[in-house]
Amino acid sequence: IDFDVKNTGQTKTINGFDTRQAIATITVREKGRKLEDSGGLVMTVDTWLTKGVSLKEIADFDRRYYEKLAGPVSAVDAQQMATATAMFPGLKEGLARLSREDFGGTAIQTTTTIDAVKSAEQMAQQGSAAQGDSERSNPASIGGAIGGFMRRRQQQKEQEAPANADPARSTFMTMNNEVLKIATDATAADVALPAGYKERN
Repeated sequence: IDFDVKNTGQTKTINGFDTRQAIATITVREKGRKLEDSGGLVMTVDTWLTKGVSLKEIADFDRRYYEKLAGPVSAVDAQQMATATAMFPGLKEGLARLSREDFGGTAIQTTTTIDAVKSAEQMAQQGSAAQGDSERSNPASIGGAIGGFMRRRQQQKEQEAPANADPARSTFMTMNNEVLKIATDATAADVALPAGYKERN
């Protein structure tokens, strides 16, 4: 797991908080090989931090809570995360590494993007399959016609992609978190159990 954090020097006010931007990149790859050779995952965390308030106690509680549920992951649906970690085994380790990092402030707005990166071998197989498809004769059936249409549609989408887009890389998850307001006072009613609540043994 490679970890890199850059403070961009950018600042802005978000929801009344004075924040600064930091961007973290977490790369999960096979040990001893480059990402483009082995494939893997790249997590990009674009976060805006403030020094004015501290939510460390809440963040620590959330982290412990989700570790009990599904391992060291952030506040997302546990079933969705279980599916994602099954498909991408390095995801859990990447999120665990991220959760241990202190960015030097409280995150007010964060966008986390997770990309899957195909290995050189997968890209070669994909190229061979695409070439085989293009060399086939015109479809003689309805099923063949539909398949041909879908291939042409995919080729069109690839042509419409930005010129600098990496064909080996695709985003499969984006998470957005934002603190809208922080209140330091809480009444008894705010933390009271709901009427009619009964504990089950």
